[in-house]
Amino acid sequence: MAIIIKLILALFIFLALPEIVCKKWNLKKGTKKFVNITCKIIAVAVFIYVGIDVIKLFSK
Repeated sequence: MAIIIKLILALFIFLALPEIVCKKWNLKKGTKKFVNITCKIIAVAVFIYVGIDVIKLFSK
């Protein structure tokens, strides 16, 4: 169950969070690009964490 929640969180960070942040605050163009890249890096880290959990789950 926790793996599914982590996966949903990663997808939210990857797809929705940059749009929410950019719409909430009126950011400059360079800052929007920084927010997008930062959110994608964090989402990839969470995806890797989910992958490690899946490997641990099936290796038992």
